[in-house]
Amino acid sequence: MCFLNAKEKPVLSIVVVTYNQERYIAQTLESILGQDIPVGFEVIVGDDCSADSTAEILLSYQERYPNVLKVVKNPKNMGVVKNYFNVISQCSGDYIMECAGDDYWLPNKARSQLQYMRDHPDCDMSYARVKMFSEESRDYLPTTWGGPFDGIDDLIHNTGLIPPVTMCFTRAAVIDYLAEIDPLSKSWLAEDYPFYLWLAQNRTIDFIDAFTAVYRVLPESIAHSKSRLKQLRF
Repeated sequence: MCFLNAKEKPVLSIVVVTYNQERYIAQTLESILGQDIPVGFEVIVGDDCSADSTAEILLSYQERYPNVLKVVKNPKNMGVVKNYFNVISQCSGDYIMECAGDDYWLPNKARSQLQYMRDHPDCDMSYARVKMFSEESRDYLPTTWGGPFDGIDDLIHNTGLIPPVTMCFTRAAVIDYLAEIDPLSKSWLAEDYPFYLWLAQNRTIDFIDAFTAVYRVLPESIAHSKSRLKQLRF
């Protein structure tokens, strides 16, 4: 693992967005900071004005890793899309990976995926598979998430093919996306799906057939709700 000194520009930026995830955020950060990362990297965490002890946990990690981990604490709740792109705007690495504050990475995720991106300079984003952990049953589910897609039409009709926690994309690609699409001017509820639809239309996306992370299935969340109306709106 390479920790930055004060003057070193990171090769990899890792984005974590969180809100009221005191039960999970430590495992998320440990799974990232425990990676064998062969380059200088930064971890930028956007805390969307959590009302629980999430902020205190984040600050304790920032004190332990002051040269690599930065906490951005929003003074008021911005919502997931604004929080996400606020953190993205502060990334300086050539490559960006992400992890929600209730998910976690599997060992060797960062090293292997970064190596893939460097070996395939024409690739603007890569993604992989995830294991799914049910918070209700406290066990892994028999189903998994992630798989190859055949063009943008396939992504439109099969929205669940790309797990965001497995994404690695170039900073250059997301800068172009922000300039062209301006997602903050939209009323979208999702920060990631429009982005990889744009990538599929304009850039190159590669699927890596490996399990690189764990997605935590919660009884109630932004993407998963018991309310059918909320599901349809999302």
